[in-house]
Amino acid sequence: MKRDNRNNNLCVLCVLCGLFFNLSFSQNSPMPLSSVRYWAYQIQDLDTGGAIQKIVDSTYDMVVIDPMVSHDYSFDTKDMVNRIKASKASDGVHRKLVIAYIDIGQAEEWRWYWDGHTTYEEKGECKNSYVQAIQTWAPWVVACDPDGWAGNYPVAFWENDWKDIVIHGTALGSHLGLYFDSMLDEVIQDGFDGIYLDWVEAWEMDTVQTRAQNEGKDPGQEMLNFIKEMRTYGKQYNPDFIVIQQNSSQLINEVGANALKNTVDAIAQEGVWWDGNAIDDDWTNPDGYDQASCCTGYYLTRLRAYQAAGFPVFVCDYAVQQADAVYQKAAAEGFIAYATRRPLNRLTTTPPDFVIPGGNDEEPFGSFDTPLDGSTVRSSVAVTGWVLDDVGVESVKIYREGNDPGNDLIYIGDAVLVEGARPDVEQAYPTYPMNHKAGWGYMMLTNFLPNGGNGMFTLHAIAKDVSGHTVTLGTKTITCDNANAVKPFGAIDTPAQGGTASGSNFINWGWVLTPRPNSIPTDGSTINVLVDGVHIGHPTYNIYRPDIAALFPGYANSNGAVGYFYLDTTQYEDGVHTIQWTVTDSAGNTEGIGSRYFVIRNNSRDADRP
Repeated sequence: MKRDNRNNNLCVLCVLCGLFFNLSFSQNSPMPLSSVRYWAYQIQDLDTGGAIQKIVDSTYDMVVIDPMVSHDYSFDTKDMVNRIKASKASDGVHRKLVIAYIDIGQAEEWRWYWDGHTTYEEKGECKNSYVQAIQTWAPWVVACDPDGWAGNYPVAFWENDWKDIVIHGTALGSHLGLYFDSMLDEVIQDGFDGIYLDWVEAWEMDTVQTRAQNEGKDPGQEMLNFIKEMRTYGKQYNPDFIVIQQNSSQLINEVGANALKNTVDAIAQEGVWWDGNAIDDDWTNPDGYDQASCCTGYYLTRLRAYQAAGFPVFVCDYAVQQADAVYQKAAAEGFIAYATRRPLNRLTTTPPDFVIPGGNDEEPFGSFDTPLDGSTVRSSVAVTGWVLDDVGVESVKIYREGNDPGNDLIYIGDAVLVEGARPDVEQAYPTYPMNHKAGWGYMMLTNFLPNGGNGMFTLHAIAKDVSGHTVTLGTKTITCDNANAVKPFGAIDTPAQGGTASGSNFINWGWVLTPRPNSIPTDGSTINVLVDGVHIGHPTYNIYRPDIAALFPGYANSNGAVGYFYLDTTQYEDGVHTIQWTVTDSAGNTEGIGSRYFVIRNNSRDADRP
């Protein structure tokens, strides 16, 4: 989303979380990004009508503000940041996060780095969409405004001169006359917690791709490298520096989820269900909201891929009459929604009081299915069930009872909400949010329980919704008998339960051991990898891992328990699949290891592109 700062406009994104705790407020502890539940987005007019004070007084958890100084206007950004950081987030415990909006894919002619006030449009040099040989233009400008926002120019973001403006400031500081040398320098000196990146989609533009190809560049990879360079720069000063990508959800297909995990922390997408066409500052303009989005299916496919890879997904829809529907649809996807109008010059409060419309804010409900109550188990055991909530499920945690009566529950681990694992529940509850992720699972290696995983244990599955309600879904009492175990045991490490795999060489890691005196052949020939129940090969085995060797000393394979297998996920359809290892030891004992659901994401670059 663009904005015009020539009229002293600034940009704000606010995010709030709906978790409530009766703890004291700590100004030094920002709201974790992973705890954000609702967000708001104000883009202009922060210097009018007490706009900043409204943000300070609000219970939003994260605020993104445009920090940039124009060539004819200065704003006390540092004071604004400090005021907002001194205010409480929604839980009354943390302070608000303050994130800086910056445009990394377009140059804006009102910014401090622009040379002169005359626009290219005023010179009559924007008759063609692609810049050919206009020598007076900045060398990093690629084209004229592509979408109606005058004074915005897509750039060759891989050029060192543009990177110098955004990141390094080595060539500009001597003549700026400002207290900073680059966009990121200002962000850091003003005390922001991170950056919110507009126009990441520049790499997808035809004109930018033409320029990149002429220079022998891969624009998608160059955008990834550019963002990663910004992240590295920011983390030199703040190890918790946050990077949020706006739009360009296609980037996950271009560079892969694993590459993005080391580059961005979240994605925000505009206009998923409803959009607006207005590009002026008129809040009442009916063209600025409730216009059907062109690309809902396209966005959902790619945003689900981000979500499956563990990224928070924010959506900003331009809707007024349709605002309730936005929140309901987003909640069903597990996205974090905000409804506003295209000018983005006011702080809205939808949904009212930050409650998802359509829900009665009831407790979560569901089932604790396995292991069976009273059963005897050894090695790995699948702890599974399902859960739903009328607003949204936040977590399912697995606990065990202590050894002594009255002891508090002892945390074991977090179950994963697995997409597509319980189609029966999805069909039975078609209107509930995130019903496609109703199934939950946790693979518990009982060998790690007290007494070497021997004795009786009572497990509790406790669900929590986004409103803070907690419910025990059930308890299971099991007997663990690893002392008499004769079969192999172990775990699959990747893909994680409910995790994502992509590419032709995804590494499937795991480890296996077998009780003494038996052993497992070190060539891995008796370890089978099965996907969707079909045997596809044997892993490379006999790799040392110090934690396994220390936990299980004296086994025949203690010093070589780890194995890996290269999985070509491109041979499978995108969606939910199963993976498992089966292991046979020297005595002929066979056991399944690590059975789980996982998601394959390999959307082609151009599929369904709008």
